[in-house]
Amino acid sequence: HDGNFDGKVDQVEYFDADKKLVRVEFDSNYDGKMDFFQFYDGNKHLVRIEKSTKFNDKIDWKEFYGAGEKLTRLEVDSDVDGKTDLWQFYDENGQLTKSEMDTNKDGKPDRWNTYAGELLKMSAFDTNNDGKPDQWQYFNSNKTLQKVEYDTNFDGKPDRWEYFDGNGKLNKVEIDRNFDGKVDVTQN
Repeated sequence: HDGNFDGKVDQVEYFDADKKLVRVEFDSNYDGKMDFFQFYDGNKHLVRIEKSTKFNDKIDWKEFYGAGEKLTRLEVDSDVDGKTDLWQFYDENGQLTKSEMDTNKDGKPDRWNTYAGELLKMSAFDTNNDGKPDQWQYFNSNKTLQKVEYDTNFDGKPDRWEYFDGNGKLNKVEIDRNFDGKVDVTQN
């Protein structure tokens, strides 16, 4: 198919042995190279989209679809190094529920976000690169910081808590100095 009538093919459809559509490829910027790919399950249901958003022959964007062709997951390779550095997950209504990020480019998530109604509720961070969160930030419905928890000895349990008022101003700190799970020091 030649959508822009320049004499070059910019859309190709692939069918299986039963003549069911399985893939469509597009040259979305008309440079002669396919850069947008749609995959189907053989029953005309879209299951995945892959894109080269930088038009460099490398796939850096993948969308996964579930029942009713609703987006369930998005994977992005923002620096096009072949490793996903952003994962987003969606519920059956198409709302973002959680995301994971690889901020240090080692191929593993080191930041995790959870959402409620697409509002950020909590962010967790792996600050020592052990694959586990050791800092948690909680947000209120006004999108302001409500509380931060720290795991300073990296045992998987918070031992420092910072509480913020409705404007995001720090108003209390609690510390568990001996790591027994109980607050030893409170600062207002």
